[in-house]
Amino acid sequence: MSRRESLRSVFVLISVMAMLAAGSAFATIGDAASGDIDVFDTNAEFVAVTGATAIPWVADADTALPSKPFGALLDYSCDKPSITTPGGHVTVTNPSGNWICYIGPDWGASLANTNPKPVVPTIVNNGEDDYEVVFTLANPAHAVGLDLLTNDKASETLTLTFSDGDEYIILDGDLGTDPNTHDFVGFRSLKPIVSVTLDTTDGWRQNEGIAGIWTSPYYTPPTTSCPSGQHYVSSVGSGALTPIVTHPAAAGYPYDLTTTGTFFAGGTYVWDIQADAEYSQDAWQRANLMPWTDLVNKYEGYGEGLLEMTVDGGYVEWGAFDASHSYTIPSYQATGPLEFQIYDVYAQNNTGGMCVAVEPVALRSLHGGGQLITESLDDWDKQPYKVSFGGYIDDIDGALDCEWQLNVHNVSGTDLDKTKFHGTTCTSFNTWGPDVQSLADGVANLTVLGTWNGEPGYRAIFRMEDRTEPSDLDTFRVTVYHGSDVVFESSVYQGGDFPMDSNNIGGARTLLDNGNIQMTFHPFYFN
Repeated sequence: MSRRESLRSVFVLISVMAMLAAGSAFATIGDAASGDIDVFDTNAEFVAVTGATAIPWVADADTALPSKPFGALLDYSCDKPSITTPGGHVTVTNPSGNWICYIGPDWGASLANTNPKPVVPTIVNNGEDDYEVVFTLANPAHAVGLDLLTNDKASETLTLTFSDGDEYIILDGDLGTDPNTHDFVGFRSLKPIVSVTLDTTDGWRQNEGIAGIWTSPYYTPPTTSCPSGQHYVSSVGSGALTPIVTHPAAAGYPYDLTTTGTFFAGGTYVWDIQADAEYSQDAWQRANLMPWTDLVNKYEGYGEGLLEMTVDGGYVEWGAFDASHSYTIPSYQATGPLEFQIYDVYAQNNTGGMCVAVEPVALRSLHGGGQLITESLDDWDKQPYKVSFGGYIDDIDGALDCEWQLNVHNVSGTDLDKTKFHGTTCTSFNTWGPDVQSLADGVANLTVLGTWNGEPGYRAIFRMEDRTEPSDLDTFRVTVYHGSDVVFESSVYQGGDFPMDSNNIGGARTLLDNGNIQMTFHPFYFN
């Protein structure tokens, strides 16, 4: 989509009128060279308007930096002439080249030195408390906020430096800070900010410091790549033709579809339209603090589908707006391979795309484990008969995914004690849901191929019943084969040691003594 309009004169008039009408706690200042600056005096409104977040901060002033040049004073540490905040987000420099320090709530100097005392580790200088704050992230800042601990003058001058080298000075009268308090100043610019210089008054006599920094990237960079296992869907094409990305899927099976990221319709210029899977925001909306919208501003005639991510050639509802630009459609039922495409009518000058993650959802699942325990029939055997089992099977993405183990602890005879079956290949999964029988949440039998004491060539048939709750109403039976020979049978029905307790489908299963069996059916299974 091509969009090139000059809106600067409209920006200034409308943003000032909107501020006056709403009674907002910020003011618009500046000129054409600076790109107009909004100054905020409350952190809450600054964050709400700009989406800024606090950069990571040190937790302990006493251990944050390597040096302690001021002897026995408490709760501080220093370095020269600059410090970098955790994660490398911001570098703060003492322009005089002297010590720059963190001081904490137990800072040992008097109130004549710092008033009030810090409540969190706070950056101060030895000498005049002037600072150069440089943003070391890959992208310049769209907005910057400073939590200041002020001195008795509370007189500051801020100089913003933009990515094109221009500067803009904000005087104390526009900041409106109060003396000897914890105060907030924030600013938002239409031009990208790369650094801020803070010039204080009488900082050599009583400290003035920085107790926190908030930033918001100049714009969210367009998405150009995706994490491993996800699909990249490009917005760049010709006219209304953009790339179609296909994901293999089994017809009738459910999948969770998640889209993340944003792209620009028209490039990455400040006036262009930024869009995610469902919503968009153009430069006029950004400058006037307007929300992202489902209809593309000034292109409403194309309908809600313009710039959206389509699925299988159709428009879908991705949900309410999410500032992180992540949306999920749960349990989308595939009719075959899934197709994803970004719809635009003029895609040749777009930039970026979006990521799509496809997560298959189980159509049927059985998870659980437990024990069967009964009294030994041998007078000489003081131990009860006991077997334990556990595992899962999921009917997912058109295939069976499973793992099961049976441990034989003590049974009649001695040759099977302390043996086990382990299998990870399921060849069948037969189920009866609550729509077929009313006494249970589900009944199943499944065939698992595996090993007996590590030797391959064995096959086990597990039969289970999820009898809602409590779990001691669940039932279990297992038969292990080697070829056509029965190696182990749990039920007395076929010569095993454990009683027949079930009165549902297949009555030879035994009530669990410990454990739980859970069966679930996706609604699509009954369609």
